[in-house]
Amino acid sequence: MWDKSRGNAMFASNATALNLSDRETEILHFIAKGMSNKEIAILLELSVHTIMTHTKNIYRKLNVNSRSEAVYELMFQQQLE
Repeated sequence: MWDKSRGNAMFASNATALNLSDRETEILHFIAKGMSNKEIAILLELSVHTIMTHTKNIYRKLNVNSRSEAVYELMFQQQLE
């Protein structure tokens, strides 16, 4: 099971600046690591459908259309801080 306490604090603050929920922040962290929806679902003990829904919400909030664009937006935000 994923241990939130071991997450990257800087990553979390950047995601918060982008108005992402805690769960969306977790999922974006795993997307940035290159994990698939299925891998994330297994790790977080959620369904693949739930991960896909969170991913779509991330895309909407960041106004992007792909996983790589979402990670880019996160990295761009990090450079601004």
